[in-house]
Amino acid sequence: MPYFLQRNGASVVVTVTGESVVGSAHRGMKDRLLEVIAEDARHITIRLHGVEYLDSDALGMLVSIRKRAREAGGSVTLEGLTTGVHTLLDVTKLASLFTLIDCEPSAWHRGALTEAT
Repeated sequence: MPYFLQRNGASVVVTVTGESVVGSAHRGMKDRLLEVIAEDARHITIRLHGVEYLDSDALGMLVSIRKRAREAGGSVTLEGLTTGVHTLLDVTKLASLFTLIDCEPSAWHRGALTEAT
């Protein structure tokens, strides 16, 4: 699963590309996010613009990231949800665990570190 990670101090934005997040394809993203949380990143935003489907493994990854971020005093925001993903989060009762933003991606300050994988 291709994604881009930008870091600016304690804030991290991950932009997920593709229409679905299924199977073990998200494992690299999960591992990287756990690393940045351990390195003092506290505010994680995951941009899901264009993602139409998340399977149970991807939902579990989001819950794991949220748990680790909260344990470190941080938070996880899901941004740019499609109707399908928003409905999935509602049906599974996971929507209340995250801050949800259904808008265009926020602007990033100059100097952000960007990784592409």
